[in-house]
Amino acid sequence: EAAEGAAWSAAARRSRAWRGRRIFGFSERGEDCDRAFGIRRTLFGYRVSVHYASPALLEEGEMVDAVARERASSLHLPERMIPMLPAAVVARCRLTSAERRPALTVELRFGRDGRLKGRKILVRRMRPAQVLAWEGAERALVDDRHWQRLRELALGLRRQREEQDALILPSSNVEPRVEDGRVEMRRVEGDDPVRQVCEELTILANATVAEFCVGQGIPAIYRVASAPTEKLDRVESERVWIHEQIRLLGRATLQAEPGRHCALGVEGYVPVSQPLHRYPDLLMHRQLAEYLHSGRLLLSQEEVARALEETAWMRETAGRIEREGRRYWTLKYLEGKQGEEMEAVVLERRGGGYLVELCDCRLKGSIHGSNELWAVPGDRMRVRVGQVSARRDLVRLGEVREG
Repeated sequence: EAAEGAAWSAAARRSRAWRGRRIFGFSERGEDCDRAFGIRRTLFGYRVSVHYASPALLEEGEMVDAVARERASSLHLPERMIPMLPAAVVARCRLTSAERRPALTVELRFGRDGRLKGRKILVRRMRPAQVLAWEGAERALVDDRHWQRLRELALGLRRQREEQDALILPSSNVEPRVEDGRVEMRRVEGDDPVRQVCEELTILANATVAEFCVGQGIPAIYRVASAPTEKLDRVESERVWIHEQIRLLGRATLQAEPGRHCALGVEGYVPVSQPLHRYPDLLMHRQLAEYLHSGRLLLSQEEVARALEETAWMRETAGRIEREGRRYWTLKYLEGKQGEEMEAVVLERRGGGYLVELCDCRLKGSIHGSNELWAVPGDRMRVRVGQVSARRDLVRLGEVREG
């Protein structure tokens, strides 16, 4: 009842509309979305916007906040999603082409040469011109000149991050999905142009929020990551390079003090892109909304640090549950492949055998080799799926020998 009765806050009611018709949103099914990206041409260049659906712009009450703080994160599992916030809040806030809704907006001004000239944070009412499903979005936008200009700007941003020594790993992945009790492996291509545009604009928007908070003295939550102990040269096998490079990365952490995110190549990074699903992001939306509306701080630095400390266990637990859920359903998928042959890539020699990664589902497993190890990292081999048990977290792989 508290969620369904929530009204828009004063900051939302007084917000103006964002001027610009070309606003693009993306989601799994192409309905409503959490983020949208806009562009319009100006006399001196382009004005680009990143709009975040913001539950902080609703007066949802203490009860809803207590639930969000207790859960700390939505759980994205292969078979379902357990939300952090009540469904009524999520439905009210998500961005849709059906109506204008208030959003936390990061506005970016680019010159005609593609260089960033200015940026600011606002609360604006907006409506995506269209919300497209991720799958097929690039084909739908191939002839859209506004989107192609956004893509050019995003490529320029990526080059600038590379110059700042960012470590850009290919983000393609294979995820298990469960529909009607059936497990399927769904491939997500990291080099998809639409995802690259969204990623680069989101990184810049979150870095903009960090710069704003430092400049205005606003207590904030920063994601900080140290530089990798070594930056490896790319090798022919992408999977081997990623495997080796990830082991050299420092763990990203959340803290109340500013710091550099070396992996992303930015001086500061305040995560605000998932307020519907992550409590630290929601907390930052509330802090920013209050400051933009009244010029006052909602939370002190001590309160921000305490909120991080109080939600740390649940956030870590949620991450562990998601990892174990993905592994469980991947093993359930492999239970149906017992006795079959699959292709794998050798990641490293380990003891008297190999550590390999199955190409079909990206699961890693060990194989005992023969007396003479013939394969080196990057080689492909055929393996046979032996005994598999999702409940016992067991998978046995064997090398298929020629002849």
